[in-house]
Amino acid sequence: FAPPGERQAWVEIDLGEPFEVTGMVLHWWASSRATTWRIEVTDEGGAFQEVAAGPSDVVPQEDFNGEEQVPGWRRPSRLVRLSMNGGQKDQWGFNVFLGLRGVEIFGRRLRRGPGYAEALWGTAAPGSVP
Repeated sequence: FAPPGERQAWVEIDLGEPFEVTGMVLHWWASSRATTWRIEVTDEGGAFQEVAAGPSDVVPQEDFNGEEQVPGWRRPSRLVRLSMNGGQKDQWGFNVFLGLRGVEIFGRRLRRGPGYAEALWGTAAPGSVP
């Protein structure tokens, strides 16, 4: 949740290592959600680059909450920044405009531990093809 009364906020998620993100799900609290959002990423601390943006397209759930599916992208991503704008006030009068309950990020690891390539492909002599 953003502090009560705030209509803009951002959250940054460190995935620990670069991933190819195949999708995200934003979980919103009731009607308290951003009207627009933007996702920016960086692989190892360089400049952030936008990979997705849009107006909210929330699917209501049975428990009054909502979720939003965000398609993935191919840019290597270690840090994922979600910027939210135009928050909508909750219907119960708690003065919450950006009730982000959770974020799920799905993807594939881009780097493997030491020796991964050698174990997979074997060791080749210089200039040869395994």
